[in-house]
Amino acid sequence: MKRIKMTCVLVLVIGLSACSDSNISQVKNGTLALDKSLTVGQAIDNYKYFTKTKWETLTTENKKKVVQVSGKIDLSKHPKINQKEMPVLKEVEMRFQFVINQDKTFELSWCGTWVEKNNGEKVEPPQQTYLKACINSLKAIYDNSPDI
Repeated sequence: MKRIKMTCVLVLVIGLSACSDSNISQVKNGTLALDKSLTVGQAIDNYKYFTKTKWETLTTENKKKVVQVSGKIDLSKHPKINQKEMPVLKEVEMRFQFVINQDKTFELSWCGTWVEKNNGEKVEPPQQTYLKACINSLKAIYDNSPDI
C-alpha cells in the first residue's frame, strides 16, 4: 500500500511539472512572424552573446500566463561594449516576456535590459518598453548580431 501511495505522489509531481513546462515548451518550440526559420528557443538559447539563458513561467495578478526568458550577455565577447564600459559593468541581462493567449498562441509582450555595475548600482528598465524596440532586439538575436 505504501508503494502505491508513493507511486501516486510521484505521478502527481511529474504531472504538475509537465503542466508548468508546457507553456515554456510552447514558446521555445514556437516560431514568430519576424523569422520562421528558427524556433524562439533555438534563436535565444544559441545567441552567441549570451553566456546562459533561463526560462520560467510567471502568472500576473490578473492570472495571465507569461513565459519569461532571460539571457546574460557575455561582456567579454560582445563587440558593442567598449573597453571603457567593461570595467564599470558587472552584469547585463536581457529579458523577454511572451504572453500565452487563451487560444493557445503566444506573443511578445515586453522586454527589458537589467544592468548591474561593479559599484553595486542596479539600473532597471522602464515598465513601458516600446514593442518595436523589443522586436528589433529579437531580430538581432535571430540574426546572431550584436545590435541588441
